[in-house]
Amino acid sequence: MLLPLITLLYPLFKLLPPTYRWRMSSKITRMYKALQALDDRIAAGAIEATESLEELDRIEAAVMRLSIPAGYADRVYHLRMHIDLLRRRLQAR
Repeated sequence: MLLPLITLLYPLFKLLPPTYRWRMSSKITRMYKALQALDDRIAAGAIEATESLEELDRIEAAVMRLSIPAGYADRVYHLRMHIDLLRRRLQAR
């Protein structure tokens, strides 16, 4: 009885780590997509500087609220550096 149960659970245990990695990466990718959309609107001139800074603050606040394990911290720090880069470009205008 135990052997069929193990046989059924084994593929599940093989599927869990990739699913977990995908979930963590998708949280960060979602924030990058929002940042890229904002950057595209800024480049097109479709948004004012003050409004874009407010949107950038909202994205940064959402990044700060992300619950990410330490193994993915480097990706979060890169995202925060890109947010800062866009903020500096906006302030230079």
